[in-house]
Amino acid sequence: MTRTHVFIEWNARLTHGVQLIDDQHEKLVHLTNTLHLACLQDKETAMRCFVEVAREAVNYVHYHFTTEEHMMRFLMYPNYYAHRKEHELFIKEILRQTQRFAEHKSLVPNRFVQFLKDWILSHIAVCDKSLAEHILHLEDTERLQLLFTRPA
Repeated sequence: MTRTHVFIEWNARLTHGVQLIDDQHEKLVHLTNTLHLACLQDKETAMRCFVEVAREAVNYVHYHFTTEEHMMRFLMYPNYYAHRKEHELFIKEILRQTQRFAEHKSLVPNRFVQFLKDWILSHIAVCDKSLAEHILHLEDTERLQLLFTRPA
């Protein structure tokens, strides 16, 4: 992906020091950038590419949320229910938009990609930052860092 076509710039501000989560966030950013590139193609190519990548992105989001929720339960994260609710609301909105597209009612790919960008960046900045801070401040940090964090 050329520098001029990067929709979301992956950088250190988006990382929180929990390798598993950071790696998955980077993949979500990559998929969003790929969706954005699809939107820049001619209409037929854009829709074909967009549908394929959107399907992959939805599946990956589900995988990512499952990973985070498992970690939150395992680590007794105090904001588990609020964080999970954020995930549920996001999934409902994605399902609503894809259902409307399947029914040929509407889906403007550019708006969909903008929605993904806004949600991903705000979720990473607030909810996932709080989760990462919880993980990094647990008593058994040495063991957890071996499991979940980037090497120093």
